[in-house]
Amino acid sequence: MHIRINKNATHADDFDLPAMADKPVKTLKVRLGKGKSAKYDVWQKEISADIPTTVTVEGDKTASEVVWFNNYGIKQRKHNADTTDADHFEDTVDHNYTLELDAEPGKRYVVYTGGSTAKAMTVANGKATIQINLGDPPTGHIK
Repeated sequence: MHIRINKNATHADDFDLPAMADKPVKTLKVRLGKGKSAKYDVWQKEISADIPTTVTVEGDKTASEVVWFNNYGIKQRKHNADTTDADHFEDTVDHNYTLELDAEPGKRYVVYTGGSTAKAMTVANGKATIQINLGDPPTGHIK
């Protein structure tokens, strides 16, 4: 199941991914940056069954269990046309963009970067954010 996400009505380069069914309630905001929505589309994707449930967050020495709660993919538009189900997801995009969500106190949020590693999101003022250029990263929190 892949669902193309419409641009945010207020900020044309933002995309709001709804919480996924049967997952902790978390809406993700993908902020591509000024003018980048003309180049990319954002799709909500299922969370792969083979994603590891234990990862090492960059900078940590030990692995932690993760609850994955949302996933998205970014596809490059061809000649400014909308992407389709058949178009491939990008591994990386050509610039850093911001991923943001409402943070619960005491939770550590992460973005999966492949293998057995993840990057920690920064939490401040009730928001968890990270600047990344990944085109296909699941998002979760440490148990």
